[in-house]
Amino acid sequence: MPQIGPLEIVVIFVVALVVFGPNKLPEIGRQVGKAMGEVRKFQASFKRDLDEVMRDDDHEPTPAPKLPPKQLTTGAPAADPTPSPQAGPPASPHAGPPASPVAGPPASPVADEPSH
Repeated sequence: MPQIGPLEIVVIFVVALVVFGPNKLPEIGRQVGKAMGEVRKFQASFKRDLDEVMRDDDHEPTPAPKLPPKQLTTGAPAADPTPSPQAGPPASPHAGPPASPVAGPPASPVADEPSH
């Protein structure tokens, strides 16, 4: 980036004085100063956020969870400790004998006849 020397600053000041006039120049100077302050605040905030993110990345990453090794089955399948969906709810100690499965209504003789 090129450096601005004292001669360039004087030239910029003279051009601004001619373009804007002596009455508007102090107001423009204040606005430029406020804008520069806002830019510096933004730069500091951005640098602080970037440093925080970089600091978080410096920590050791947590290792991925490890799964137990997969066991191969040969022949008969292993007993599943979870109840199957066909099994009913567990019997309570105070319950009577298990109920027999419910059968549908008896078939009527009319339903067995062929239709014409």
